[in-house]
Amino acid sequence: MTDSEYKKQRKITRELLDKLPIKDFLIPDKEVNSIMDAIQDAYDDHEFSEEIDSLVEKELHGYIFNVMGEYEFMNYCRDKFQTQWNEETRYYLWS
Repeated sequence: MTDSEYKKQRKITRELLDKLPIKDFLIPDKEVNSIMDAIQDAYDDHEFSEEIDSLVEKELHGYIFNVMGEYEFMNYCRDKFQTQWNEETRYYLWS
C-alpha cells in the first residue's frame, strides 16, 4: 500500500466512523480492543446501512479498522466525544 493509499483509507475510516453510532459502543471500563471488536462485529452482523457495507467492502477490504490502530481510535474518540482512557499494567504468571 502506498502512502497516498494509506492516507486515503485513513480519511475514509474517519468519515465512516462519523456515520456510525460509535457512542453506543463506548462503555466505561471496556477495553479499547473490545470496543473496536464490537463495532466490527456489528458490521459483520449487518447492523449498519448498505451504504456503510459498500464503503467498508470497497475501500477498507471488509475491515472497518483496516488502517486504524487502538491509539488512533482512542484519539478519534477523545477528539469527537471527549473520552478519557486509562492505562493499566498487568502482571501474570506465564507458564
